Amino acid sequence: KLCQLFKGKYTSSQCRDTPDDKLLKSLTIPEISRTALLGVVEECKESYRRMKASSSPIEKLHHYLDIVRHIISQHSPSTVDVTSFCHCLCFLLVQIGADTPQQEADIMWGLIGQDMLGGEAGFYLALLHSAA
Repeated sequence: KLCQLFKGKYTSSQCRDTPDDKLLKSLTIPEISRTALLGVVEECKESYRRMKASSSPIEKLHHYLDIVRHIISQHSPSTVDVTSFCHCLCFLLVQIGADTPQQEADIMWGLIGQDMLGGEAGFYLALLHSAA
């Protein structure tokens, strides 16, 4: 759905650039990061597939945090701020064809105890919710 909405918006606006080119230009992701992120698309796609297939919200969170680790592994720790992480996450969600990230985030928020979401896991889950 996310990819379809994105492509529909840019097709209907008759932009000369392809949707992927327009997305790349609109996100403030340094070229080096884009290239690095393209290298982890398949791993993220597999983690997303596992997250969607899992019936356990804890397992869903584990697979989502794998995606987070793939994004962070492509940057030096000092260069990953909230804005660049969200841009990278949005970019990857489109690249992997994520169709239900909002629903996945809602399931995890609703079914995982708040004691488990109080730290970094909750922070990154909030970022997924924002990106979706």
